[in-house]
Amino acid sequence: MAYAMTDAIFAVTRELRDFHARQAWIRPERIGVMYNGVDTQRFAPCKETQLAMRKELGLPAESFVIGTVGRLVPIKDHHTLLKAAALLSGSGIDVRVLLVGSGPERERLRSRTTDSLEGRVCFAGDSSRVPEMLNAMDVFVLPSLGEGMSNTLLEAMATGLPVFATNVGGNPEIIEDNVSGCLFAPGDAAWLADRLKLLARDPAVIHQLGTAARNRAMEFFSLSLMLENYRSFYLDLIARRRLAATRTETAHVRN
Repeated sequence: MAYAMTDAIFAVTRELRDFHARQAWIRPERIGVMYNGVDTQRFAPCKETQLAMRKELGLPAESFVIGTVGRLVPIKDHHTLLKAAALLSGSGIDVRVLLVGSGPERERLRSRTTDSLEGRVCFAGDSSRVPEMLNAMDVFVLPSLGEGMSNTLLEAMATGLPVFATNVGGNPEIIEDNVSGCLFAPGDAAWLADRLKLLARDPAVIHQLGTAARNRAMEFFSLSLMLENYRSFYLDLIARRRLAATRTETAHVRN
């Protein structure tokens, strides 16, 4: 009923559009798609910030730091990230894990940290300095079991980080697989560890993927592009309303 009364409907990903169309028994074509945007000036790579934040967080400057930002809840599946990190550590990689966010899974995650990760996991908690926290990382990982459109994924890309995310929800619409990042099956810690190992041993690949990720964020998911899309959206609605009103007035005159 609500959809029937609207002038227009939109979702922030094609996947969400299709989901809501199924729920409401309407054609997907009735729902538009407008992606979220990220502030690419606020979220940007900065070597000085990386060094300063690592020092503040107690992360060695030369370590391979993987991390994520988000609530510590089951659907985010931080356990897969920790399993992959343990495999990396077991293969001789000097890995550190930075988890930004809080939630009910925090103590469970702490208790399940394996011996190979002892002292290698930083629980940073909630933070108002997300741009700085992202700069402290070498790679951003989003191991979620389900996603809509992840703003933190966009923020990580804008920061120039290679992004690894599960092939769920809107993630495949954000990441160009094997170009600006990599997609993997939920729960596949072994695959994630193998790919992260390649990056840990080749900084050139980190730079290549990170540069491509930032370029993609700036071209397709910038805040200015999102605002322009919203502006065009409302101007189009106004034009349609005016046209409808003109037609109604013309019909009344004729009558």
